[in-house]
Amino acid sequence: MAGHPRTALAVALMVATTCGCTSGSPSGVKSGPSTVPQGAPAAGGAATTPSVLQAEAESTTGLSCEKPSEAVLDWAGVAIASHPGPIKASALVRAATTETGDWYVLALDREYERDDGTTTGEGDRNVALTNGVTGDPDDRKMIPLGRSEIGGVPSVSWDNVTWTGETLAAGKRAAERVVSCLDGGR
Repeated sequence: MAGHPRTALAVALMVATTCGCTSGSPSGVKSGPSTVPQGAPAAGGAATTPSVLQAEAESTTGLSCEKPSEAVLDWAGVAIASHPGPIKASALVRAATTETGDWYVLALDREYERDDGTTTGEGDRNVALTNGVTGDPDDRKMIPLGRSEIGGVPSVSWDNVTWTGETLAAGKRAAERVVSCLDGGR
């Protein structure tokens, strides 16, 4: 029944709702699609694609919560949350596209681990700016923005970032959103 008008309409509606289009974009900042493009190469060279954690976020805030690839989490475990322990939650929100590439704000909760491998039930919440989700792995950066205890609101500082104007505002919105993603999208 491929030629049936209702089938064509259903297919058109499905494509329209899943295309990842966004309405509006801050001046000078490309908001991009609602899903993250191909992720950083994982061990062995295979690329991964983060999956959407909360599709509703795109329509209500313009910023969707994404799940970082294992390669990004492995790198973050060394770059921003280097103490031993399991990563309990993570999220990624696209911030902006600049002349240096696509930038995302990453947040993760990582528990502390004792020498015997047990966890303490406490840990850190880390927030960072990264361009390591897409593009050349040799040119990737991860800039720590802030930290707090798990469940807390990190004190985020943009002192190590040269963004200004709308790009900085977009980064700040992404940082606020990524923390709410860890807290269940509230």
